[in-house]
Amino acid sequence: MRQIQTEVGFDDSPLALLYDRYAHIILTYIARSISSKEDADDVLLDVFIVALENQVWLNWSEGEQLAWLRRIAYNKSIDYYRRNARHPLVALEQIIATHLSDDEHSPEQIALRIEYWLLK
Repeated sequence: MRQIQTEVGFDDSPLALLYDRYAHIILTYIARSISSKEDADDVLLDVFIVALENQVWLNWSEGEQLAWLRRIAYNKSIDYYRRNARHPLVALEQIIATHLSDDEHSPEQIALRIEYWLLK
């Protein structure tokens, strides 16, 4: 069993060992449904935060631990899709192109309007 090296030494806590044992498996599982590497990493972090907060898995067999982590990963992936459906992301370039295509909203026009109102 490997130990996770931290800045202060090796971490052989049960959570570190659980992460070391299953993180790659769970990340692969998550990546099948979430294509963004960064978002998949965030969901993986959420999975292990649940494991940190709820350590019911301490006395379970390896198979039970893996099944539990996969269920959490499944639920967190669903949460990810629900969150993105409610709050869709828009690329910054798209916002800038749309916003600045109208001269009325250009920085120069806004500055001129502010100056006009200040001089009034």
